[in-house]
Amino acid sequence: MFTAFCIAVHTLILKLRPALRATVVGGTTGPVNLQVGGERMSVHWYRIEIITGQDTYCYFGSSVVREKELVEALGRGEFVLLGDLTYFDDDGNARRWTEWDPHYQSRIHLNPQHVVSVMPMQDDPKKSSKGGSNLLQYPQAPQPGDE
Repeated sequence: MFTAFCIAVHTLILKLRPALRATVVGGTTGPVNLQVGGERMSVHWYRIEIITGQDTYCYFGSSVVREKELVEALGRGEFVLLGDLTYFDDDGNARRWTEWDPHYQSRIHLNPQHVVSVMPMQDDPKKSSKGGSNLLQYPQAPQPGDE
């Protein structure tokens, strides 16, 4: 019985393999599009802020999931995958995560219990980074004496 099940699963995988293979289509400028089984999928970039304990972290990365579906998945309590992780160096330049820590792959599954904000980005931050970024600076409350 188990052998028959394994053969059926293997056969299904062989049939689906062409549909599961993702390929990049289009040029190198503008949004990247993936084609999975004939269907085009755009890559969307996000800044996702999480709080764990007293610490706040921002993750910058991409997903093929559109904003609405991503927020709905978080609302259902589902972990979300953020790929192409990017960090900002001390000069505000966007860099690949693996440049900072080559021991980890450049993706993270975020726990919805810790996500406090999802901010869609215009494009891959590595494309337009020219230094001096204020992406990591939070707005400050008015101080006494401010007008």
